Amino acid sequence: MRPTRPLSLLLFSLAALAVPQSALGADAAAIVEAFDIPSDSVLEATTSGLYDQSVIAAQLGPIVAIDDDMALLTTGYASQVQTGVDHDLGTTGIDPTEPSSPVFDPALLELVLVVPDGMHSIQFDWYFLSREYPVYVGSDFNDRFTVIQTGALFDGNIVFNSTTGTCD
Repeated sequence: MRPTRPLSLLLFSLAALAVPQSALGADAAAIVEAFDIPSDSVLEATTSGLYDQSVIAAQLGPIVAIDDDMALLTTGYASQVQTGVDHDLGTTGIDPTEPSSPVFDPALLELVLVVPDGMHSIQFDWYFLSREYPVYVGSDFNDRFTVIQTGALFDGNIVFNSTTGTCD
């Protein structure tokens, strides 16, 4: 049985999307910069997965960055997003929501942030797309996007869809 694969940001799998080769291989610092997070707010930024599972781009087909650019993480090769081929990278990891469950081809970003005084929420724009929909919905192979917040008042997933309550 193959468990689900958690994603940190985005899984792009539309045939119309084109990724510029020069943008491949975004490290944690480049992703933080694409998020426009002030550098003095970031205590730690790390990524897990293969280096070529990430990209910084201004536009991907009809999806345009709100500011200058956006960060993307994919369970496949970012350079081959437009091919429509699902790549099994052969990498494994640990599911942050179920540590006893292995995951396949994870692309993760972990940030430790300083919360400014008086702030009580976080907001960010995101897309989650999967080439595997609807074939694997509800199965152990289903892709998903998860954002885990840990803090004094709440620990858990903070990304939900209105139908299922989770983003998978």
